Amino acid sequence: MKEKFALVTGANRGIGKSIAIKLAKNGYTVGVNYFKHKNKAEGVCNLIDKLGGAAIPLFADVSKIVDIENMFNQFFG
Repeated sequence: MKEKFALVTGANRGIGKSIAIKLAKNGYTVGVNYFKHKNKAEGVCNLIDKLGGAAIPLFADVSKIVDIENMFNQFFG
């Protein structure tokens, strides 16, 4: 079986958080992107972990290409 990955920007709250949780429940390893609120992103990741999924908090200002590249490298290594 092929592993599934999803990267969700703004996943530390609101609709992005709901999407990240739903993806994790459906077997995706989720990258939880944040820009300002690392603690909220870590909280989403902890919730996903408690639900039996896998998630990692990822910092990036998605308006900056270097941040996007770093986020992708960290997530997809």
